[in-house]
Amino acid sequence: VHYDGVLMDCQMPVMDGYAATRAIRQELSLKIPIVAMTAGVMPKDRDKCMASGMDDFISKPINWTLLRFRIRYVLRSAQVMKELVRSKDSLSSAQRIARLGSWEWFVPADDAQRSSQYYRLFGQHADTFGEGMEALVAHVYEPDRAMVQAALEGARQGIGYQLTYRVVWPDGSVRTLLETAERADDLAAESLGGLVMEGSAQDITEQVEAQRRIRQLVYFVPPSGLPNREFFCA
Repeated sequence: VHYDGVLMDCQMPVMDGYAATRAIRQELSLKIPIVAMTAGVMPKDRDKCMASGMDDFISKPINWTLLRFRIRYVLRSAQVMKELVRSKDSLSSAQRIARLGSWEWFVPADDAQRSSQYYRLFGQHADTFGEGMEALVAHVYEPDRAMVQAALEGARQGIGYQLTYRVVWPDGSVRTLLETAERADDLAAESLGGLVMEGSAQDITEQVEAQRRIRQLVYFVPPSGLPNREFFCA
């Protein structure tokens, strides 16, 4: 059965509205808007309504015209939230398929917010990756660390970059990532003296390996692996 929302009275014979709301939120896990009708007019009554998980409430005696508009509002808000969740899920699926992860870095506080797919590019989870932007360096293949470190130092000054580097997974395998960063168009943050950088990273291991195989076929003789005529003419 599908429900668009719930309208209930806070005073009911078997279970009051507060307990009913908690049951809906916790036991049934139904993410639907709940509007309650209450005789309480004190701030503590309103706080109790919201603390139980209600989306809105209206005091008695009921103004039916106002109630109609309040219900329309919470239903519309719930629909907007559903659309946002769907958009977020779609973005996450697209990033997973494309092996693409994204991040946002509030530089003054060294607060790095990364997408879940970004951590997967390193074979990691959020709780094992590390805090701050510098945590990235520990997962980079050692010969590439200086290059990544230099790019991050430039990013601290608002300088964007695009670079290819290798990372080491916990199982020891090496993957190749292409990462791009640029200064975010966040005027609100910069008006407060904060620099925000944003970027994305993509796993290009298969592309790099395909290019290597193509080059091997073009310039070397199978199965000996010796250079061919094209190698010397290139």
